[in-house]
This record gives sequence, C-alpha cells and structure tokens, in this order.
Amino acid sequence: MFSVRQGDAVLGEWAVGLADRVAGAPNTPRTRFGLASGTKTFTAVTVLSLVGDGSLSLDDRVRHWLRDDLSLIADDVTVDHLLTHTSGIGDYLDEEVDALAPMTVPVQELESTPAYLAVLDGFPTKFAAGERSRTATAGTWCSRFSPSVHQASRSPSSWTSGSSSRRG
Repeated sequence: MFSVRQGDAVLGEWAVGLADRVAGAPNTPRTRFGLASGTKTFTAVTVLSLVGDGSLSLDDRVRHWLRDDLSLIADDVTVDHLLTHTSGIGDYLDEEVDALAPMTVPVQELESTPAYLAVLDGFPTKFAAGERSRTATAGTWCSRFSPSVHQASRSPSSWTSGSSSRRG
C-alpha cells in the first residue's frame, strides 16, 4: 500500500497483492488489514495496565469476564493463562491442522465483538490450562475478553452502554 500526499491532497494511491487469497480479491487503497499477532504486545500491555490499576487480576478466571460467551473455554482458564499462551483453548486458526487455514469469514468483516464471537465459538479445548504452551489466535482475542472488561477498564467501546463498574 502506497499513498503520496501533499498537504491534504492525495497525489496517488497504489495497492498490490491480494486482500483475500481464497477469493482472489485484490488489495485496494481502502483495504482493511487484520494485524493478528501484531497486536499481541499491545494486548498484553493493555491487560497488564488493567492489572496494575486493580481493574482485574492475572488470577481472574476468564469465565468471570466472558460470562456466557464462548462456553467451550474451560472454567479454570485465567488471565495469566491467556497472556502466557497456556490456556489450551481451541482456535479458529488451528495451525496444527492446517498452517494456511482460511478464515471462515473474511477478516475485513470482523468489525465488532459479536462478529468475532461468532468466529471464535465452538472450538473444543486442546489441552488442560497450564499443561503446555501453544499460541492461539483466539487466545489473543480473548485476552481482550468481553464487554465486561471494557466496562471494568472504563474504556469506551461500540458494544457497551450504561455505567462502568470496577473491581473492588
């Protein structure tokens, strides 16, 4: 993706490559890219900031934050398990099965928590929490948890409303 500008004027924009290799859809200057693993560090820093200010704990059970969402995530999985890739949760991109596994939904369509929840749901646990380490794309998203964590952090989001509550 290249964009040449002078002030506010766009002199030219060019895009190369494919936005969706399965469908053969080309990139355009308007293509939205999924950063995937590129966000893991930012997610960890954000979660650890919430731990630092007391909004949540590394020992918190993820189920507390997910509530009824993603029911196949085991009750004993903690925030620490997600951050250290030892949660054992199933993944929608299972590289142990197919390193080039295509998404079931184009990543450009994943614009909200409900959209992600639909893709993340229904994958059985791969191993018991804490048993071993395995990077899971779903785990990175789950580190962002649910609307409950956004409320706890008092962060604005498109899927929360009403007053925020902090952990006591």
